[in-house]
Amino acid sequence: MQPFRFYLITDTHYFAPSLGCRGPAYEEFMQSEQKCFAETKAINEASLAWLGEAKDADTVLIAGDLS
Repeated sequence: MQPFRFYLITDTHYFAPSLGCRGPAYEEFMQSEQKCFAETKAINEASLAWLGEAKDADTVLIAGDLS
């Protein structure tokens, strides 16, 4: 039996840019927030592109807090 190899991704917290991640209110909110709302699209796209090229796992599990 071969080992089962997988990647696990959690808590991607995708935030669509169209929901408003710019402007004075957003900038003020981000002074005390740790999530990178404005960058989540680019981060998720880069992660998925990397996984698309990865050859050392059989499966990708995406769990929890997707948005």
